[in-house]
Amino acid sequence: MPLADHAVPRGTRPDCDTHLGIAYPPSQSSESHIRRGLTSGGSVLPSTQRKVHFLDTGLLDPAGSRSDLAPGYWAALDGYLSPRSPQDRVHTYRGSTYFGEARISRAPAFRYVYLGRVRALADSPDAYRPGVGVLGAVRHEQPGDRIAEPTYLIPIDGSNRVAIMSPVRGGTSVSAIESWLSAHTPGLPTGTFIDLLPVLDRDVAAKLGAASGASAVTLRAPHDAEITEEDGDLGAAFEAARRIVPNEAVIEINWSLGNRSTTDGSRQRIVDVARRVLNRPWLSKAKVNLELPVETDDGVKLRHEVHDLIKDVMSEQATFTLQDDQVPTPEAVLPAMYEAVQRFRRRV
Repeated sequence: MPLADHAVPRGTRPDCDTHLGIAYPPSQSSESHIRRGLTSGGSVLPSTQRKVHFLDTGLLDPAGSRSDLAPGYWAALDGYLSPRSPQDRVHTYRGSTYFGEARISRAPAFRYVYLGRVRALADSPDAYRPGVGVLGAVRHEQPGDRIAEPTYLIPIDGSNRVAIMSPVRGGTSVSAIESWLSAHTPGLPTGTFIDLLPVLDRDVAAKLGAASGASAVTLRAPHDAEITEEDGDLGAAFEAARRIVPNEAVIEINWSLGNRSTTDGSRQRIVDVARRVLNRPWLSKAKVNLELPVETDDGVKLRHEVHDLIKDVMSEQATFTLQDDQVPTPEAVLPAMYEAVQRFRRRV
C-alpha cells in the first residue's frame, strides 16, 4: 500500500490503531541507560542539553488544506526505506544535500530515522589539536567523503507524532525534513507534501481549532537569529529589518487587522500564519490574538484571547554527558532523547 494511502480526512478516526514498531519495554526504565554525569572516579562531567520538539505529521494539498494521517505512516516509511540503497535516500533541498535512513537503537531498543544535512566541501571546518593549534581542513578517509550534521526522528508510539532533535548546533530545519519525507513517501498526489506542525498544549490547540479567526499576530526574534533561505518570505522580512537597525536591537513584526471589516478568510489566514511560524526555532515570541465564538444570552459573541504560542509549544529537554574525548554518537545521545519522549507521553 502506498504511504500516501494513510491519509484520512481531518476529524475522522481510523478503524484500528496500528503499532508503529517502537519498543517501549514496560519492565525496563530507560533512566538506567542515561549517563548521570559521573566518571568512574566520581567527578562530575559537564552535561549538554538539547531541546526535543514534538510534531504532528499530516498532508498538505496544493490548496493549502491539511489532512491527518491514519496511524501507521512511520512504520510504513521504515519498511519503505530499509531496502533502499544509500543513493536512493539522498535528497536535495534549496541547494543542500540531505541523507536519511531507518535505524534501530540498541539500548533501549526502538526504531528511529536518521537524517543528516551533508556539508559541501566548500563548507568544511578546520581541524584543531590541543597544544598544536589548527591543522587545516578536516581530512576525510576517502575522496567524496563529507561531514553530515545529524538530526534524529523518533516516532511516537500509537500516533503519527514524531520527536525531533539535533545533538549538534545547526542540524536540519523542519522545512528540510518535510521536503525529504515528501520525496520518500511513495504515492503522494502531485503538489501534496508531508506537513509537520508542532504539538501545542491541549487547551491552546483546541482554541486554535475552534477560533473563527484572529485579529493580529506579533513575531519577535533576536538580532543574531540564525535565519536561512529555508525560512522563505518570513525570514526575508526579518533579514530586511535587521539590516537597518542596530545590532543590539530585538526585531518585532506585527500584522494586525484591528477593527477593520474584513472577510472571514483574511482573519483565518492570520491563524494559519501563527501556526506555520511555530517551525521557526529562531523566533522568541509568536503572540496571536484569537477570536473565539462564545454562546451568550444575546447569541454568539466573539471573545478575544491572546496566546504566546512559543510558550505553548510542547517540548522536553534531553540532557546527556560526554567525556572530553567523546563525540555525540547515537549511543551517547539517544537514551536521553528516549527519556524525553517518555516524559512527553506521560504528559499527553
